[in-house]
Amino acid sequence: MFHQKSIKGAFIFTFMLILAACEDIGPSPSLSSSIAPTPTSLFQSLISSSSSSSSSINYIPITNSEELNNIRNDLSGNYTLMNDIDLESKEWIPIGTNLLPFIGVIDGQGFTIRNLVITTSNKNIGFIGVNYGTIKNIILDGIDIGVVSSPVEVVSGLWQNVIYGGAFIGFNRGKVENIKSINGKISIERANCELCGSNSTGAVGGLIGLTNTSEVEPLSFKNLSNAINVTGLGVNAGGLIGKVTGDSSIFIIDSSNFGNVNSEKIGPTYGNPSVGGLIAHSDVNTNFINCLNSGHLGGGTVGGLIGEGNTTTIKNSFNSGSVTSNNGGVGGLVGVAQNISVRYSVNFGNLTSTSNTNEIGGITGALPAINDIEKTYYSGAIIVNGVAVDGVAFGTKVTDLTTFNLAFFTTTLGWDTEVWDFTGLDIANGVYPTLKNILPVEE
Repeated sequence: MFHQKSIKGAFIFTFMLILAACEDIGPSPSLSSSIAPTPTSLFQSLISSSSSSSSSINYIPITNSEELNNIRNDLSGNYTLMNDIDLESKEWIPIGTNLLPFIGVIDGQGFTIRNLVITTSNKNIGFIGVNYGTIKNIILDGIDIGVVSSPVEVVSGLWQNVIYGGAFIGFNRGKVENIKSINGKISIERANCELCGSNSTGAVGGLIGLTNTSEVEPLSFKNLSNAINVTGLGVNAGGLIGKVTGDSSIFIIDSSNFGNVNSEKIGPTYGNPSVGGLIAHSDVNTNFINCLNSGHLGGGTVGGLIGEGNTTTIKNSFNSGSVTSNNGGVGGLVGVAQNISVRYSVNFGNLTSTSNTNEIGGITGALPAINDIEKTYYSGAIIVNGVAVDGVAFGTKVTDLTTFNLAFFTTTLGWDTEVWDFTGLDIANGVYPTLKNILPVEE
């Protein structure tokens, strides 16, 4: 087992003093503030200084699992992988907590970390538990994460049941780019806690459990890819990210999910979880550009790219995975959203609802008052309780799959051949476009 060692260094001592001065640190009975502590401006400037000045700081080379584990001893350090690293399926303790998050840089240089195993319950589950720094250019291969939340009595009679899990990061408020999860699974279950009331929430993602965007500038993620299966119980589940909260917009660019994603409700007192091919649930303006999902999806409110969203914009993207709902809105690209704009995009996946619902459609399960669409198509079947239906009228239905040839994508939709690979394109036989930045995935 990798054991957590005591954190040393003058920076961390100063860092702890700053944290101690923050009034909003510590458990909170409100759901919104229990996600993670919001840093003071001084704390935030420290983080920005640590990340932005990384080019002028020498990187610490990481060559083996012991050195990788020792990152927790200096959470503001800048690290670079020099080779592939095997964790040998030993129990991994996530690096960084709400009180002491990781605020440095880890640049994997395209190398692979293998055999990450986490089974011990924690509020934030992942290679990095809480990230305020930069994580980039890393592949995780051979992931085995299976955790059930442990409700905690934060004050007398007040219980909290919160868990966020992702292969890379449990809770994220930092910069992430060019990361990939391949081979394995992640399962996050929220224990049934009747005493927790509204202080009970959770999310699981193939890469990130929860991302917070409470910054002035929009948060942009590029070149994200997941190929592991994602399973939740009583939590939102997304192929890339489980949940997005905050104030500013988020952009998901050139990113894909190949893993199957499913989540079920705990019991009658809990709502249905949202499930999305890329993001399960987002409270902020969410933008997808050049994205795809091919994983099969199942849950409450389910969408090929996003289950439940605020203002949702989709461009040059597609879903080819089946989308199934047992009780909620179900859409080929969007389950439900407050506002929606979809351009130059396609849903090929079949849609199924096992409950009586009118919230089902080839593109979106529900059509909000504010909506916009241009050159958007769908071809999959729409089934409610075994009966074919037309679904929400949004987008153009295509029955002849030969329509989807190379000229359709490059001319009609205007997809960039520098971004998309159309080798062997044959939609009728299940050969879809791929993103050129994505590693090949063997079935």
